[in-house]
Amino acid sequence: DSLFLKALPKPTEKKMMELPSNAHLRVLWKLLEYPHSSMAAKLLAVVEIVGIVLAVAAFCIETLPQFHDSIRMGWDNNSTAAVFFSIEASCMVVFTLEFLLRIISC
Repeated sequence: DSLFLKALPKPTEKKMMELPSNAHLRVLWKLLEYPHSSMAAKLLAVVEIVGIVLAVAAFCIETLPQFHDSIRMGWDNNSTAAVFFSIEASCMVVFTLEFLLRIISC
């Protein structure tokens, strides 16, 4: 245990990040990167975490044996497949939008 702690680097002084010069991009950057910067940023961070948990939970639940037959039957005979698809597609849209906004704000 003590060997592990000795191997960790010592914390250095905090480096100031260079924010985008454009005011709109700076607001977007702070919104996405610093959850403590505003209430909207905190809300966005919570939505992202809920989305991650929801996507992982849906993926795990979808693999349970009791859902195999209903998912194989497709949307025509059962709505279970549609529910899982909707959850996964919604989370994918949210994650893609966040990723694109992060690229735009750089």
